[in-house]
Amino acid sequence: MPALWPHTDCGCRHDIKVGERYRRLSADYETGREFWWACTVEEIEPLRHDKLFCPRIHMRGDDGRVSKPQPQDVAARYQRIDNVVSFPARAA
Repeated sequence: MPALWPHTDCGCRHDIKVGERYRRLSADYETGREFWWACTVEEIEPLRHDKLFCPRIHMRGDDGRVSKPQPQDVAARYQRIDNVVSFPARAA
């Protein structure tokens, strides 16, 4: 019988919910242009204590791309969008 992994001192302690919106700074490798990639949490894999690794967070971007980071990656590299206020474009 495998030992149970407690998942108490790892990324599983981060509170991430289905439907939340996040953004991450990304880059276009062809042009080098940086942009904010916005995405929505679609699914959170169930926590399993018989697995060593944290569950994956399934995210779908507004552009259709899919990402499956672990909770600690979301906490370190993503920002919640509900706290972000977008500024209107300035007239030229």
